[in-house]
Amino acid sequence: MRKVTFYIDDIQCLRNRLKERHNLPDSQIDEIVSGLKELKAIYSLFGDKYIDRYELTDMDGNKININSLNNYERAVVLGDCMAYFEGKKFHFDGDSPTGVIKIEETEI
Repeated sequence: MRKVTFYIDDIQCLRNRLKERHNLPDSQIDEIVSGLKELKAIYSLFGDKYIDRYELTDMDGNKININSLNNYERAVVLGDCMAYFEGKKFHFDGDSPTGVIKIEETEI
């Protein structure tokens, strides 16, 4: 069985992509991300080829109820993590899961 842990910080991920792909100045990036709802979480998926179970916590290890997330967070951010785990395509044809700043994979 494997465990794949995704460190999610969707605002930081967006900042990084705007900087790398569009070379925007920090002041313009600040304007774009101001007012956006931030999702910071650790999402761990367990299984072999397919997902058997998951854990979703905040950065301090407190459990997050998946139903407290909005549709974008569930469908796109967590959906891209599931796609990564199962070797499928990401939303927006990206090269990495949306909102994810770090991925750790281990065999358990």
